[in-house]
Amino acid sequence: MGSWITENKAYVQYKVWEFVTAPDWLASQGYHLLVFDNIKDAKHNFCHLNDILWKCEVKDIQEGLPACHYVHEINNGFLSKSNTKTIMWPAGTIMVKAVKLIKEIKC
Repeated sequence: MGSWITENKAYVQYKVWEFVTAPDWLASQGYHLLVFDNIKDAKHNFCHLNDILWKCEVKDIQEGLPACHYVHEINNGFLSKSNTKTIMWPAGTIMVKAVKLIKEIKC
């Protein structure tokens, strides 16, 4: 089970019962893994893309969220220095340093 949206240089291979972290180049710039803090927002944002969600355990919830970047920038290994993006993180998004998949949840 890999990243739903990111690929290439930003891809993360999630694992059941094993913690994973963001790619080093993203983590070094303060961008870690994104999860939802509640099932309602997770279902609202992703059940149209996939029919399975995962309950997870997380480590080290980050305070606040950095600027939201366009996915094509991140997939190509680039984070612009501008913090004036007009795109927003989806409701319920939090950033964490590590994620472990625990239980499959049907949408």
